[in-house]
This record gives sequence, C-alpha cells and structure tokens, in this order.
Amino acid sequence: MVDILELQEEFKFAPFNSFNQLKEDNYLKSKSVFRRRAYSIGSITNSRLNWKEDTTFLQSEELNRYMGGVIRHFEPLLMESKNYIESIVHRLIKSAKIPQDDYEIGCHQIRISAENDFNGYPAPEGFHRDGFDYIAIHCVSLNNVNGAISLVRPIDDEDHLLEHVLMPGQVMVLDDREVEHYVTPMTPKLPGAAHRDIFVITISHIKE
Repeated sequence: MVDILELQEEFKFAPFNSFNQLKEDNYLKSKSVFRRRAYSIGSITNSRLNWKEDTTFLQSEELNRYMGGVIRHFEPLLMESKNYIESIVHRLIKSAKIPQDDYEIGCHQIRISAENDFNGYPAPEGFHRDGFDYIAIHCVSLNNVNGAISLVRPIDDEDHLLEHVLMPGQVMVLDDREVEHYVTPMTPKLPGAAHRDIFVITISHIKE
C-alpha cells in the first residue's frame, strides 16, 4: 500500500540543475508562482521505456478539485531527466516495489517554492488520488524547507494516517487504488527562499 525506497547509486546521477530550468506553472489559482513544472509521458514494453511527444495532462474534477477538468500542457522533461527517471523506474521494478509488467508512465518534474511573503503548496487540491495504479514520489532536493509533510491514508479508513517527511534520495511508492495522499504547505525554515524538488511518476498497467 505504501513503501519507501532508499536510492543509492542512482541518486548520484540525479539531474539537480535541471530544476533550475523549469518553467512557471501557468495553471495556478494564485498570484504567487509557487510551482514550476515539466511533464512527459511514455510507456514501458519489454522492459524498455519509450517517451512520447505529447505533454497533455488531464484529470477529472472528481479526482482533482483544484484543477480537474482542465486540459493542461507543460514543457517536456529534458533528456537528462528522462534518462534518470528511466533508471528509477527500472529500480522500482527490480526491487519489486511494483510488479514486473508493461506500463503507461507519466512523470511530473516539480519545484515547489516558498518565500517570506508566500507559502508553497505541494498539493493544493488536498487529500487526493491521481487515478493511476501506482504513484512514485521521489524527492531530489530540500532547501530551507519547513513543512512539506507527506500524509497518506487508506481510502476506506480516514483515521489511519501515515506521516512521513520525504528526504532527498527517497522514493515513496503508493498504491493509488488503495490510498489517498496529501502534502502539507511549506514555508522557509529561515528567512528567505525555500524550495522542494521532486519527481512524481504515475504508473498504470497497459490495458489490452
């Protein structure tokens, strides 16, 4: 239902600088730009990940109360990010965090920012499911962050709450069919700017 994977060798090749090149998320309902983002989709067949050109992202209003029903387009991931994500996906399968199979893959590369005069909101939609089979949330960097606590609960037992601060090098793997998740708002720990860099990988079995 929920698992944590600690990356070792793979994390040495994390594309840290690529987060500095992310474009503003133009779909925020806020005057403050607290999120920058890139997005790509692909598929794994016969253990090979093939990326597609399409970068369209759409969720239902039922799943996403913040931006559901809106067709969104983002800049694609840079090749160094795609190569890194391919290594992470293979690591997830090799470690049995998700079963061996052919999958549709989506990857959001996200920087959440906060400053003295505005908060960062990693999950402005609140507790939610994303509508896939599995979700893998990978933290790459935390800089001066207070908050950003991951909360996970079963969809049939809202009183059973798991709390975890996702640290750089960790991947939280969720069965999106069984749990819903949320991340608390973040503020700078010390006066100044703060940011949290993550990849969110969506994984669904390819339906015949």
